[in-house]
Formats: sequence, structure tokens, C-alpha cells
Amino acid sequence: MSNSIKLGQHSIGDVVEQKWVDQFIGILPPAWNSSDLIQLGEVYTFTNGKAVYQTLKITDKGWVYAGICFLGSSENVISS
Repeated sequence: MSNSIKLGQHSIGDVVEQKWVDQFIGILPPAWNSSDLIQLGEVYTFTNGKAVYQTLKITDKGWVYAGICFLGSSENVISS
């Protein structure tokens, strides 16, 4: 997992404030939106022929930036 993948000033594993979560959801309708996972509606890129998305996941700390993940997953698949 790479810590250089960013969402604004957030790196993978960083807690994301609610205002960022709201902005993340408000940019486009999310590609995935559940109680524990949100993925930006725009495809970030393609990996192995599959779309990947910027992803937030819920943890015991709150919403955390998970990186660039396959749809429905919170495992980062992009390294830089």
C-alpha cells in the first residue's frame, strides 16, 4: 500500500473530516455508497481492465481515506 496516493491533503489511512466526506459525495453521485464504504462516482483509472475509484471507508476512528480501489472494495490497488 502506498501512502503517496492522495485525496486533497489526505493520504491513505488518514481520517477524513465530515466536510470532506460531504464534498466527496457531492462531487458526483457516488459509484458506491453504503454505511461503511463510499467511492467517488468518476472512474480514477483502469487496472487490469477494471475501473478503480477513490475510496473512503468507515473505521473505529471515523471515515478514512482507503486509496484507489475496485468497486465495492476498500483495498488500495494502485501504487506510485
